[in-house]
Amino acid sequence: MTATPAQSLCKSTSSSTCNAHSFASRAPRRIILDFPGLRNWQSASRLRMDIITKLCSTFPFSRRLTGAHTSCVNALAFSNGGRWLASGGDDLKIQLWDFHQDNLSRPSSSFVGPQANIFNLAFSSSNRFLFSGGADEVVRKYDLERQDVLASLEIRPDWSFRDHEGSIRAVSPHPFRDEIVLTGSEDGRIILFDDRESAPLMSRAQRTMQLEREVTGLQYHPQLDNLFLTCDYAGGVHLRDVRMAFGPAKGRTQQGIIMTYATKIADESRMANPEASSLCFNKSGSVFSVTFQHYLPTLYTPSETLPFATCSGTKLANGVTATPADGIYSNSCTMKHGAFGGPGLNEDIYYCAGSDDFRGYIWNIQSAPRTGLDERQFDDDGIAFVDELSDRRVVPFKIDSPYRLTGHQSIVNNIVVHPTLPYIATAGIESSIILHCPQSTCASTSDLPQTSTRVRNVGKDDPRSVRDRLVFFRALHDLPHGDVEDETEDARNISMFDHILRQEAGTDPFVARPWREESDDFQGEDSDEIEFSP
Repeated sequence: MTATPAQSLCKSTSSSTCNAHSFASRAPRRIILDFPGLRNWQSASRLRMDIITKLCSTFPFSRRLTGAHTSCVNALAFSNGGRWLASGGDDLKIQLWDFHQDNLSRPSSSFVGPQANIFNLAFSSSNRFLFSGGADEVVRKYDLERQDVLASLEIRPDWSFRDHEGSIRAVSPHPFRDEIVLTGSEDGRIILFDDRESAPLMSRAQRTMQLEREVTGLQYHPQLDNLFLTCDYAGGVHLRDVRMAFGPAKGRTQQGIIMTYATKIADESRMANPEASSLCFNKSGSVFSVTFQHYLPTLYTPSETLPFATCSGTKLANGVTATPADGIYSNSCTMKHGAFGGPGLNEDIYYCAGSDDFRGYIWNIQSAPRTGLDERQFDDDGIAFVDELSDRRVVPFKIDSPYRLTGHQSIVNNIVVHPTLPYIATAGIESSIILHCPQSTCASTSDLPQTSTRVRNVGKDDPRSVRDRLVFFRALHDLPHGDVEDETEDARNISMFDHILRQEAGTDPFVARPWREESDDFQGEDSDEIEFSP
């Protein structure tokens, strides 16, 4: 039988590796990295990345997954390996979508139990458990091995954790152990849950860390399981060590903090402290992102306090300057969660995020240098990040030519990338999820239509603005819907958030979150602008 190119490549790599090892004892060590099989493997790997990058550079086809939810979809999560997509939101149901289907169009099962809006979903490392958290202050655990998820219509939680007294803003399962999970809440608590039979016995106090600020995000490092990352309402972003953060009081040190990241921005006369509303690691843990309210998604390496890149939408994917009609990334109105991805690749080459302009954005982050930070005082927009401890200022590299995802009629809050297949899922204010794909037919879908590139515009002088304000007022005070009673919940939600957009979109971070040096705190949205002497 004739060997395939892949088999030939593997055979070449294997034999060359043996030759290299026998040669290593009598040659300089650096030479063992220079042999034909490895060069072939590296070339094949680069070629594969080039092909996938080209294939997945655009996502013009999509399918709208409808009928499963009846209100806003606040949370999306792919399982490890990508068979399952979990979705949840304001209708209090969690839907499970099976990517082993030939033509995915409806969920395979539903999970019930939450009593208020769902904000977070996460699978455990082996996909045995699905965790949820939200506004009812309860973390729920669903055991997928004990349930037939393909046959059960409604699956109830196997366990609930009720130790928080505020909305759950983050749930992060341990990267290797199914029974361990970290949770963060608006009550300022970070709690370590460990359900292993062999787990060390800890009191509630020993597994709880109380912060001064609302916790807005956290995640275990994907490779180093003793480390986890947190962010809070005051803009603080910290890398912490589990061993220093939990346990008896005498063993705790500085709330586990081993690194504090620079999140304050400055222009020539002012400083701002944007809220860090969520964060995430890439799959290797070599890069993480912070989603800031009123500012751009920002990329860091764990070992450097200052960021190396920001993600903007000032240009189109072809490098041409974008106009407002083309879409320019913004985040002023809702809680958003971004994601790294690189379908089928060993590294994440994309960072993706939703935006207030009803679009999703995909940035190719490969071009951003991660060392040799630009230590200018300010960039072309007059803004720099400030590290107060070292008195350094840097201008992060600007990744400014993203690909834009369309199809939504309102704000996009969530975006996730399939780990192995070329799919990106987006969701937000609407009850539908949009599955984007570079081709009309792929592994789990077929006959996908092209996505409309027309995007609705919300203007301050729109004739619907008075009606939208009334819908917002009625929702705020839990009043009857009145003349919009017959409209769908989707239509009412879109109308309400149109009003919020008119009020908050494009807010200057120096106005929304000014910071005063002597108080070491932000001053809130109603405070006056303040002077800062650099």
